Order: sequence, then structure tokens, then C-alpha cells
Amino acid sequence: MPPVAPPVAPPVVPPVVPPVVPVVPLPVVPLPVLAGSASGSSCGGRYGPGAERIRREVAQTPRGFDDEAAARAYWRRLRPGAPEAAIEARVRNTTRRSGPGTATLRWIPDMEGITAARLDPAHPPADLWPAVEALSCPTMVIRGADSDFTDDETLRKVREVNPHITTATIDHAGHYVHDDQPTLFADLVEDFLKAARRDS
Repeated sequence: MPPVAPPVAPPVVPPVVPPVVPVVPLPVVPLPVLAGSASGSSCGGRYGPGAERIRREVAQTPRGFDDEAAARAYWRRLRPGAPEAAIEARVRNTTRRSGPGTATLRWIPDMEGITAARLDPAHPPADLWPAVEALSCPTMVIRGADSDFTDDETLRKVREVNPHITTATIDHAGHYVHDDQPTLFADLVEDFLKAARRDS
């Protein structure tokens, strides 16, 4: 009978001990908040001419488009001052082809639901003034001078109720300031962020 080899003991594996990571408290730095002109929907612009225009536009929103040219024409009608790149971005980010091999486009967002919600008198926009008053960090509200939705009086009141808020108006821009004047908008934002970091 051949000799039997002695059993081999399994290798001893030391237990895995996670490394001790020291907890280092991070400094608390106030982050600046940028608020666009959309704040006008709940901070004063709800009943003005801009609000009426928005309700009209929402009520006339098409269910879809026959092709990209129709979608482009729709956005151009709403945004006459926007650069071509902004219009292309709107078409690209809000629509998709209805199906393979078709030129028709459908909305990505639920435009019917948005329309119903915005036009429902039983559900008016939320009152954001308490939130405006509660802001405790540097905040900038940027408005397009051609916007009919947020007026100078609203900006004055915003500054009055909260000293943390500064406001700026960009000429030759409507409600979508960042599209109508992207360079001026970016310059304002950059200057604001630099100042907020320097003062924190």
C-alpha cells in the first residue's frame, strides 16, 4: 500500500484591517448661489405682461414637429435674439425622433403635463419670497433688459429684503440671458464667483 501524504494545512490569511483614515474637518465656505431671471415667475412677475405671454406660449405649444426645420422655427419664434448655437441646443435637448426612419420629432419633456400645470388656476406658482428672505449666502440675480417677466421693481425689492443679494441687468437679452448674451453672462458670473470667494 502506497504511503499517504500528510494533510496540508490551509495557508493562514491574516484578517483584513481597513486602514485608519484620520478625520480632518473641512473649512465651511459659503457657496455663492446664482439665481436666474426665472425667479420672476414667483417673485413679482406672475401677473405682469411676461406672465401673460408665457401662459399664451404654453397654451400654443405644439404636440410635436414635422421635422427639425419646424422645431428650429418654433424655437426661433420664441427666442428671436438667441444665437444659432442656442437654438440648435434647444432642438437637440428638447426633442427626439418619433421613431426609426421618420423625420417627425416629439418632445422629450412632458409638454402636455407642463401646459396643464401652468394653466391650472387652482395651482398657482409657489410664493418664493420667504426663500428669498432666508438666503444667507452671496447670491446674484441676473436679468435680461428686454425681459418682460422680471422688472426693475422686483429686483429692487429683492435687494431690499436681503442684503446678501446683488442684481445685474444685461442689455440686449431677454428672459434667457445665458443664451442671448452668453459671453456677458459668463463674465458676470465669473466676476461674481471670484468676489464671493475673495470675501469668504
